[in-house]
Amino acid sequence: MNHYDRLGIKPDATDAEIKRAYRSKATKTHPDKGGSAEEFAPIATAYETLSDPNRRLLYDATGQDQRPPIEQEVQQVLLNLFNEALSGSDDISVIAFVREKVKTADQRLAEERKKLKTRQKRLKTKRAKIKSTSVVNLVHMVIDGELKNIEAGLAQMKHQAEVQKAIMTEIDAYSEDWKAPAPQFSEIYLYPTSSIFGDFKR
Repeated sequence: MNHYDRLGIKPDATDAEIKRAYRSKATKTHPDKGGSAEEFAPIATAYETLSDPNRRLLYDATGQDQRPPIEQEVQQVLLNLFNEALSGSDDISVIAFVREKVKTADQRLAEERKKLKTRQKRLKTKRAKIKSTSVVNLVHMVIDGELKNIEAGLAQMKHQAEVQKAIMTEIDAYSEDWKAPAPQFSEIYLYPTSSIFGDFKR
């Protein structure tokens, strides 16, 4: 079964149709909606591939589902960040803006990774404590599905960290002759002819 079949769409489906089909499938297969990790994973992969124009072109041409080279991802992220920087105020350092954005993203990523690792550890501990004499331990099934989701999330975060590290390396190739603009002061009248204290008398 190919990605189009998984989402129940035709090979010439539009972006809107792909998104609509994914949402429909996700409401039935996502673990939080009563589905399972095993059902949802191929749906998520199909959407991730077909919603990316470059990956979709490669998939249509070769049938291969591959993540684009990290260099391509880095260039795309940098293009977006440069565009964001230049669409704002002219009185900012573009390079410093990008560095700060990536630094903030790194911090957020580290926090999210820490949360996932903590939940992963707690779920494993909980799993070891729950026993069942039934043929199938349903609690274990639920926990195992969640652990797979966490592992997938951690793998994605690892890749994202590699991309961000590569971005910082790439940005080192740029320099910018930029100085902070001088502060603007409003005109001050030192010797007014009239004030709240009345006219000056000579």
